[in-house]
Amino acid sequence: MKTQKKYLASANTGDGFKNYFNNINKQQNSFCYILKGGPGTGKSSLLKKIAEHFSGMGFEVELFYCSSDEDSLDGIRIKNISIVDGTAPHTTEAVLPAIKEKIINIGDFINDDLKTHKTKIENLIEKKSKSYAIAYKYFEILKTLTNIELLQENNSITKQHNEDYDKIRILFASYISPLGFKNFYKNNNYKKIIELKGSFIKNQYKFKVLEDKLKAKQQGYTKFLSVFNPNLTEAILINKTKTLFVSSDIYNELPKLKNKIFVNFIIKKAAKYLQRAKFYHKKIEKFYIQYMDFDKLNNLTQNLITQISNQIL
Repeated sequence: MKTQKKYLASANTGDGFKNYFNNINKQQNSFCYILKGGPGTGKSSLLKKIAEHFSGMGFEVELFYCSSDEDSLDGIRIKNISIVDGTAPHTTEAVLPAIKEKIINIGDFINDDLKTHKTKIENLIEKKSKSYAIAYKYFEILKTLTNIELLQENNSITKQHNEDYDKIRILFASYISPLGFKNFYKNNNYKKIIELKGSFIKNQYKFKVLEDKLKAKQQGYTKFLSVFNPNLTEAILINKTKTLFVSSDIYNELPKLKNKIFVNFIIKKAAKYLQRAKFYHKKIEKFYIQYMDFDKLNNLTQNLITQISNQIL
């Protein structure tokens, strides 16, 4: 029976690009394969094939999607083994190479003739960057709206989330994609889902109380942050019981901020420029695909499946 959980380890937010790739794998004796390579080199395809292989064997596999392209994977986790895309913007480096991590340079499979397209690729990268820059201006507006409501509610919960508690994992489950606001809460077959009634802002108090209780009991949990304002929480998963506490307005797809029509307008604007960035990214990928040796990539995929099997079986 296939079991796959869907999350995001990074997201475009009101505070810019937020990266929690170090939270993907917090298992004991964890080991991480870090993929390095440009767009169109098949990193996502490799991740999908390995995920399908092990979920088909009955393992629970966590899938970590790209918030800018919901068809693309940025990482997977199988038990204590993870594989992540370590290229920008979610750069991941090895801390203990060959002990805790292994770097795999897929860029070695690219033919040097790609250099003949250097100017065209640089121009596309510049256009892609400008599209993201505009999208982030709209994300900033969404954060401002949540901050206004925080002030109106006299809510002081605006501190950055920290990871000093070793039993916490910080991730995202909602995102603003080129197609608008999306979330994965209904996809993960939790044993129990408890919707917290009331506004997203007022529910911050409830999440804080829940966190304090879990820490007092030394229980592990996963905290899902808001893409509007990543200083705020939109859901908490108790790992042991697989019970999810989620703000009801997030679960129903859109936070019920007071000016809902305006929020929808801003989300559509942000999505428009994310779509434009994705368009340029796909054009860049086409150049790399022409000069990529996919036979070597397929061999690498099979070798990784063998290595991981030896580690977890």
